[in-house]
Amino acid sequence: MNLGAVVGLILGLAVGTYLPVIYRRNVGLERDERVERIEEKASKVTLELVQLVSGLGIAYSAFVAKNLSTAFTFLLLVFIASTFGHLALKVHYSRVM
Repeated sequence: MNLGAVVGLILGLAVGTYLPVIYRRNVGLERDERVERIEEKASKVTLELVQLVSGLGIAYSAFVAKNLSTAFTFLLLVFIASTFGHLALKVHYSRVM
């Protein structure tokens, strides 16, 4: 795979992710408690969806397609990162807050 394409993709994703944050900071829109709760709920549902889809993809690749390809490895990494990352952050915030 082309290294420049991978770096460009990562930079594009980073910029796309942080554009709303930069916009709110520069425009001066304050985030109240209601907006924070909406963002929290949306993030939680998105994380659960990512875990479900990657878990189903892993099960399909391993048992139905019987093909342990690069896609299987990627899905496994996404599933592990989302699941254990969520658990680690949950433990961290339960101690901090």
